[in-house]
Amino acid sequence: LPSSRRDRGAMERASAIESIRKDWRSFEHVASDLKTDRALVLQAIAFDYESFDFAADELKADRSFVFEAVKVDGRTLQYAADDVKADPGVVIEAIKENPSALQYAADDLKADRSFVFEALKVNGCTFQFVSDCFKTDPAVVLEAMRMDYRAVRYAADDFMADPAFVYEAVKINGRALYLAADALKADRAIVLEAVRSYGGALQIAADALKADRA
Repeated sequence: LPSSRRDRGAMERASAIESIRKDWRSFEHVASDLKTDRALVLQAIAFDYESFDFAADELKADRSFVFEAVKVDGRTLQYAADDVKADPGVVIEAIKENPSALQYAADDLKADRSFVFEALKVNGCTFQFVSDCFKTDPAVVLEAMRMDYRAVRYAADDFMADPAFVYEAVKINGRALYLAADALKADRAIVLEAVRSYGGALQIAADALKADRA
């Protein structure tokens, strides 16, 4: 009877959810029709994003579904179909939830300058995962530092030993002086610019400048 089949299906679904709650790996062994159940898969992702690895391929290739999945956990992008990993809208939604999701995006997207600037505006921490070609680009590094001054740690060049670069960096965020080369912490112009942006920057400056009241 249809009603009995519905009851049996509801019981199987409830049992699967309970099993996944206890151990997400159990999702690998549920009935194939449950692996296409959008609500159940989203619930499984909420328990552990890696459960998406066992979802039906049709869901992994479904842009609208992955868009919802990355809102639950951005790292589900790892298991999406390649075409979806190259979709700017999906990737931006993923990094809103978890900036580390950018590492799973298509390489072409991570090498797209306009997209990278968009990603950095969402979260400066995404700089860690952009294409290496941008890690030597001062404009991109400064944009990353605008969101999080510590992003410069992932830059390929030693930007923080470059006086001109550091001057621009401390204008954006005076805390960048923390990461400047020691010699630049004694540079009067740089320190003054840092203090304008962040009053506490004077405490980072070289002792000689701290004592200079002029």
